[in-house]
Amino acid sequence: WYIRAFDAGYTEQYLRPYLHLNLDGNTTVNPDGSITDTLNSPGAIQKDFRDERETSRDRVFVISGKNLIGTNTIDYRIGFTKGTYDKFYDVNSQYDYQQPAGSNITDTYNLSGQGHSPNMSITGSNYLDPTQYQLVNAYNSTAVNFDKELSFAANLDMPVHWGGFDSEDLKVGASARLRRKDTTAQSLSYPNIPPATPLLLSSVASSGPETYYNNRYPIGVDIAPGYLQANFGPGVMAPAPSPTALSPDLVSDLQQYLDAKENVYAVYGQYQMNIGAVGIVGGVRVEHTTDKSNAYQVQKTFDVNNVETDTVTPVTATKSYTNWYSFSWLLDRKSTRLNSSHLVISY
Repeated sequence: WYIRAFDAGYTEQYLRPYLHLNLDGNTTVNPDGSITDTLNSPGAIQKDFRDERETSRDRVFVISGKNLIGTNTIDYRIGFTKGTYDKFYDVNSQYDYQQPAGSNITDTYNLSGQGHSPNMSITGSNYLDPTQYQLVNAYNSTAVNFDKELSFAANLDMPVHWGGFDSEDLKVGASARLRRKDTTAQSLSYPNIPPATPLLLSSVASSGPETYYNNRYPIGVDIAPGYLQANFGPGVMAPAPSPTALSPDLVSDLQQYLDAKENVYAVYGQYQMNIGAVGIVGGVRVEHTTDKSNAYQVQKTFDVNNVETDTVTPVTATKSYTNWYSFSWLLDRKSTRLNSSHLVISY
């Protein structure tokens, strides 16, 4: 007998600051081939930040063995495998540049960089000044997912003497696979953002400014990880848009929920005989599968006054079926010291 085990995974944290430009769509082509557009709409220049931590883990355990009982052989196996994904937090925040009154911000870009990569120049504002950005939106989410399976199998090989052939064997066995998959999520918002006193990007800056790709793409200061959680908490569910509606965060959680189970049970029998170089094998296998899944369906309706009503319906799907498999083949083996040949006819 033997025992085997495998346990591996990773934990990682995303810290992703980036500058997001939402061009107005007033595109003009300049005589030198460059392209100019404006950045004057609200939220045209954003500084965004993602702060996320997750762990993924895979585990496999197997116990297996074989025993001889007289002339009979029995082998067996017990296995367990589980994969998990845990997202502890995923905080995303958005800081918008507050354009001075009467400003005209333009973005000119072309493909004259190395390898035809784009060059960019923003004029009409000091868009890298962190005191000109205010926090306008933030949200958070967590997740706990797993997929696991417990399996059993046993086989018995017995020599028999039913037909007086050179050798005869009867093999019987049974197995079971019990699997469950579960997906859950929790979506959270910060309804108190933006706060009454504007939170400036300069207040949450930790380092920088950063410039990417050989000093070509400045994105401004870095944002301190964990600042929002420390000052505003992990977040709460956003308020429902109407008395007959659900929180948008709760709707998202319900739509992501899944609880699924699948069990497969099997038995088989196999007979084999040999007469000289000729062998015959035949058998039958039966599998019974049961499947059950649970989820939620959310339906949104709106009345003539555009008042939202949400209806949640639990959805359960079940399925059960049995499959029969039969097999047989004829094997003719002829060999000498100089050559060998095999003929196999199967069904």
